Amino acid sequence: SSFSYTYILVAPKEGTFTIDPASITVDGSNYKSNSLQINVLPPDKESDGNAQSNQDSSSSSTEIKERDAFIRTVVSKNRIYEQEGFMVTFKLYTTLNVVDFGRIEFPEFEGFMVEELDTPSNQQLQLEHYEGRNYYTATLRKTLLFPQRSGKITIPSGRLEMVFSVPSGKRVSSFFGMQEVNVDVKKPMHTNPVTLDVNPLPSSGRPISFKGAVGAFTFKPTISTEEIKANEPITLKLEISGTGNQKLIPNPDVEFPSNFEVYDPTIDNQLTASSNGLQGTRTIEYLAIPRYEGDYTIPPIEFSYFDVNSRSYKTIKSPSYSLSILKGDPGKGSSSSYINQQQVKVEQDIRYIKTGDRKLLRTDNFFVGSWHYWLWYFIPIIL
Repeated sequence: SSFSYTYILVAPKEGTFTIDPASITVDGSNYKSNSLQINVLPPDKESDGNAQSNQDSSSSSTEIKERDAFIRTVVSKNRIYEQEGFMVTFKLYTTLNVVDFGRIEFPEFEGFMVEELDTPSNQQLQLEHYEGRNYYTATLRKTLLFPQRSGKITIPSGRLEMVFSVPSGKRVSSFFGMQEVNVDVKKPMHTNPVTLDVNPLPSSGRPISFKGAVGAFTFKPTISTEEIKANEPITLKLEISGTGNQKLIPNPDVEFPSNFEVYDPTIDNQLTASSNGLQGTRTIEYLAIPRYEGDYTIPPIEFSYFDVNSRSYKTIKSPSYSLSILKGDPGKGSSSSYINQQQVKVEQDIRYIKTGDRKLLRTDNFFVGSWHYWLWYFIPIIL
């Protein structure tokens, strides 16, 4: 069995209110519900005026005014630096019932690197107070942009057609009394163009190791070992964490000793979009194999970036790594010992090196034309 308790509440004023958990004692046990946070919007200044105008004029009731339904282009920042990430959101505002989304033509983002964000297809409308009116809002598209040049860059206008249900001004009699009839009206809408001021990155104080990283980052290098035998692998891992343009950052320069066999790094991006760019960690992992014994040094690795908070360049250095390479097993010299062959795509002109004892055949030693081949003709004839 279940028991429901329903309360009808009216907020006395605008603001954010919290409804504390309800509690009840049943058979000596106390149970609590969840709490709720309610955001109460201010009253709509035009609601009374719209109701009066709909009653006075029926001929123009099917006309949708600009303030009744529109789309806004909302940017998280207006003044940014080159390569600095920001969010652009296309948002629908309406006081009418939405019947259908028509054709959507979003603007082109020329001059930006684009990172699209997923938006739910069936999202619930939210209430929002904007310029004195209360609207139902829905996010049509969210995109993370990184400007690739400085100067004034304009996000042009986009176009969208939507169908709304609006009162026709006519009333008909029904079982429930007189009811107003609604009609479907198609309305073309355009997004507002937005012009951004993109500041160039300062040239003074720019480090040599700067490669375009813009944001706020931390740099954490680690090495698997500093003492190992020759022909055994060493892993050098670089972790760049923070918020910014991680996907656009080239790999930091690492100077391995000349007789180290170094493979292409593997890159793992664990990033999520935010209003200031991509947030998370970019991991760059190098695999190197020393071929000869001896003492070697990997110089400090520098990572430089432009900090948008302090508006200055910052450089983070790793320590230098002193490697002691001992005498190793020559039989471990093949790179196939350290690379999972299933992780590498086999091309037509690339094969893995085969090690160990192999049986070799002459290239002109064919089965066709050999005495074994002719025996398969002569034996049946003789039989």
